[in-house]
Amino acid sequence: LLYSQAYATDTTRDNGIRSVAQNAALPQRYESRTENGAHFFILRATNGRAVARSRSFASATERDEAVAILMRMVPAH
Repeated sequence: LLYSQAYATDTTRDNGIRSVAQNAALPQRYESRTENGAHFFILRATNGRAVARSRSFASATERDEAVAILMRMVPAH
């Protein structure tokens, strides 16, 4: 469901993974977007920086269902 940026080091990669785990359960961290008919979301860290982006979905409903799944699957930290 999620794409991440490329990381230069193992440490920055691990920090990115931790950030996803810390923010995925929080609804306020998701930014829903629609561009050129594609629906997706961006997961943002506390500082507002994007830590992951979803794949494109055919509808806003599918996108919102994916967010709900992630919020249920990732325990709150």
